Amino acid sequence: MSLIAGTRVGSHWHAGPEIAAIALAHDTLLLSASLRDFRHVPGLRVENCLAT
Repeated sequence: MSLIAGTRVGSHWHAGPEIAAIALAHDTLLLSASLRDFRHVPGLRVENCLAT
């Protein structure tokens, strides 16, 4: 799978898209402290790792 070109994901321009792509490729849940960084990625399952 690929991300839409030019889509900014996360506060780290280079790492965010790669992290999202890896989670998508492995069909796995991504845990993040900042859901807003990844919520725009189609098909990505993401949950707050700090939730109690």
